[in-house]
Amino acid sequence: MSIARLQTGRACPSRNSQPNVYLAQVLGAKGAPDGQVKDILSRIETLLAEAKTDKSKILSATIWLTDMSAFGK
Repeated sequence: MSIARLQTGRACPSRNSQPNVYLAQVLGAKGAPDGQVKDILSRIETLLAEAKTDKSKILSATIWLTDMSAFGK
């Protein structure tokens, strides 16, 4: 099985090793938490489309908050 990097650079957010796609370090623009979430979800959709898949196939996601007071906003 080969692993193909779909993007290049120091922080390569996506790797395709059929049948799995791994995304890492998908960060949002600075600003309000709801805007960051929308930005991150949009970037994830774009990266998954590039790998010829979609969000319906996500098995696991980890979300890190820097400030718990932002939770639920």
